[in-house]
Amino acid sequence: WLSARKRLVTRFGSQDASYSIVNGGLAFLALLYGEYDYGRTLLYAVNGGFDTDCTAATVGATLGIMGGMAIIEEA
Repeated sequence: WLSARKRLVTRFGSQDASYSIVNGGLAFLALLYGEYDYGRTLLYAVNGGFDTDCTAATVGATLGIMGGMAIIEEA
């Protein structure tokens, strides 16, 4: 994950997830490395870069579309 994230940030020159290309890239990496586990995937999303609420929202929405409420474990 760190190597892939570094390549993404280097390629696009920013780790600011409010930029759509960086947001999409970090969201994809979070989904890939989080293996669609809700908690782990969101953790990767918020650890991805600056302005991480954008990435967490993108990932959370994507997971919700994919799995609905069933993907969120009961607390």
